[in-house]
Amino acid sequence: MAFDVWPTSLPQSGFNGVEGSPQNNVVEFKPDVGPPIDRRRSSRINTSYPVTIGPLTLDQFKTFKEFFHNVLYDGTLAFTWVDPATSEASTVKIVQAEPPYKSKRVQTDNWEVSFSMMTLRSNSNQPAWMSVVWSPDLAIFIAVADDTVSSSGKAVWMSSDGVIWLRRITPSTAVTWQSVAWSPSLGLFAAVATNGTGTRVMTSPDGINWTLRTSAADNAWLSIVWSPSLALFVAVANSGTGNRVMTSPDGINWTIRTSAVDNNWFAVEWSPSLALFVAVAVSGAGNRVMTSPDGINWTSRTSAADNNWRSVVWSPSLALFVAVANSGTGNRVMTSSNGTAWTIRTSAADNNWRDVTWSPSLGLFVAVADSGTGNRVMTSPDGINWTIRTSAADYNWRSVTWSPSLALFVAVANSGGKRIMTSPDGINWQLRG
Repeated sequence: MAFDVWPTSLPQSGFNGVEGSPQNNVVEFKPDVGPPIDRRRSSRINTSYPVTIGPLTLDQFKTFKEFFHNVLYDGTLAFTWVDPATSEASTVKIVQAEPPYKSKRVQTDNWEVSFSMMTLRSNSNQPAWMSVVWSPDLAIFIAVADDTVSSSGKAVWMSSDGVIWLRRITPSTAVTWQSVAWSPSLGLFAAVATNGTGTRVMTSPDGINWTLRTSAADNAWLSIVWSPSLALFVAVANSGTGNRVMTSPDGINWTIRTSAVDNNWFAVEWSPSLALFVAVAVSGAGNRVMTSPDGINWTSRTSAADNNWRSVVWSPSLALFVAVANSGTGNRVMTSSNGTAWTIRTSAADNNWRDVTWSPSLGLFVAVADSGTGNRVMTSPDGINWTIRTSAADYNWRSVTWSPSLALFVAVANSGGKRIMTSPDGINWQLRG
């Protein structure tokens, strides 16, 4: 179940010096004869905390009342906020009391609100999502995650609508799956990882059943793409010596390829009309781009700036590559019509831009970031002029994709409460999860 999130316009904590009171977790039964019998109520003990927020402006006070009465239905629903004990995102609830909260005017135009809050469960076991892709043939989203923290083997999640997500079991644990791609002609998902011994690839025909595959080298594979015309998967890495590319015609058998230079390659994309792969990097001196017509022979290219280029996408409609970066001053976008000559562009904000995608039907680029305050999305109709957008939450957004049939953007994060947000237009975003 998804929960609403505490409004970002309100103070995000009120816990300094707060003392928690755990619920009595024991139920006592007194038989007619003999000593009392104690039983444990639950395997989890909920803890209550007194919370005071303020001073609030009148608008903030109105926001709180709107959230409590109309979103939480007078406090009957749970929501996502911060656990005072762990500072992690947690599912919490305002304790029903009489009255449920108290408010007082502390200055002419300021208010203070106090209430009791109970932690129900931590959201820290949510997946640290790294990449999301849409399969038009299966009509599902597949997201892959970093499983090194929980080691649960549940690093794949699937959704048919971007709202309800089902967890799938992966064939290995404690692996950081960084990127996933779909091959329509093979009917196959392929994902690559940055760790693991000899098996840094996994494949699935349906998103449910996954099989480990032997990677061409134990490099830190960060991105994978499919070329329909070449019938070829290509993956790039940020480690290895002269071998930071691998290719496969079937997702099963992988061959190492010589990279143009040993930069830290973070993303790779395919242009059907140019018949060209383009990879971008976060290291290198003036050469943070490389291209290849076949995935085998790679040529170093001059980047528009030595920024940390994290993602690259191709727009068939505009015949344009767009790359985004998480470094640089006012110049965290570059574009190219041929993959060879690149032009720097002004980014909407100097956020850490992590991924960019293209919607053909909207004629819109959308980029997401893992930094910024309320502005971790930017959009552009041409790759040149960018507009900042309000993100659904200030989480570490790592990947974004577009579903043509659903007319929906889906972005995933590796931190926060509900780590998915969706948008029909790239402008208005809603948390999911």
